[in-house]
Amino acid sequence: MATLVDSGSQTTSGTTEHTLSSQTTDGTYVLAVDLSTMALGDIVELSLKTKIVSGGSLLLAYHATFGPGLPAEPISYSIPVPITEQWVATLKKAVGSDSAFPWAVILV
Repeated sequence: MATLVDSGSQTTSGTTEHTLSSQTTDGTYVLAVDLSTMALGDIVELSLKTKIVSGGSLLLAYHATFGPGLPAEPISYSIPVPITEQWVATLKKAVGSDSAFPWAVILV
């Protein structure tokens, strides 16, 4: 059974990488982002970073780039990423005007 653990809407600001959510409870998480506000020519990057051992560094576990064409599906789901230490989801608009992106973190 999937459980919503965090959600919100992130308005981009230039090419800043915005942290959407940070989780530390053991589990397998999926990031869902509504990309329907993208305009033709926009490029949006979604990333998941994890620590795999206590005291370790946050390292990239998943990265997806959308654009410069419009996404075929307006909702993007990341791969499920299991954690035992920490999980951080980020969004960055690499190209294009600032816009808002609703998002959710789902425990699967």
